[in-house]
Amino acid sequence: MTDEDIIRRRLMFDGDGTGEDRRLNDFLKNISKWLRTDHKTEEDGLIMFDSITAQLEFVKHSRRLAHLRRRQINKELQMYANLYDAMQSRINERKDEIETQKISLKNSKIIKHNQMQYSMLTKSMNQETPRTESLKYLDCLHSDIKDIEAQKEEVEEGLNDRRKLFKVLSLAANNLQELLSKEETDGGGRVTQKRK
Repeated sequence: MTDEDIIRRRLMFDGDGTGEDRRLNDFLKNISKWLRTDHKTEEDGLIMFDSITAQLEFVKHSRRLAHLRRRQINKELQMYANLYDAMQSRINERKDEIETQKISLKNSKIIKHNQMQYSMLTKSMNQETPRTESLKYLDCLHSDIKDIEAQKEEVEEGLNDRRKLFKVLSLAANNLQELLSKEETDGGGRVTQKRK
């Protein structure tokens, strides 16, 4: 038997590290000693027997303690496992809440941006004159343009009439000038005397 096998066997006997293997060895030695010895008096045998039963009770007691300890450890392990599962589920819930909050934050940013654009559009639209007033103003402008065009035509007709009159007047003045110059050349003496 190798040292490793001996250590493994000792660990199997004394799995919890309570020293039970030593107690069991002492208990077995005492039993074999009690069986091998020749008790001179019954009292010596009873003392040894009481010692063996006390050791047996102590071993039973330590086994019960180890069993209770193991049960308590298992309960605590189960409690910690349940606590871990509860914490993990809470963490997952919080992660889901964070994701939904991120999505709602993104949506609220989009909504806020759209509201700002809408308010800017409404401000610019409110600064402009209403459509009905613009149409009335356009109608007034069209009627003013028609009036101005009519006035322009009247002025152009008046100008044409005056041009014609001016031409007639200019022709009459030219004719008169020619006539006067002919008269001067024909009867120069009289004209010069009149002028003087």
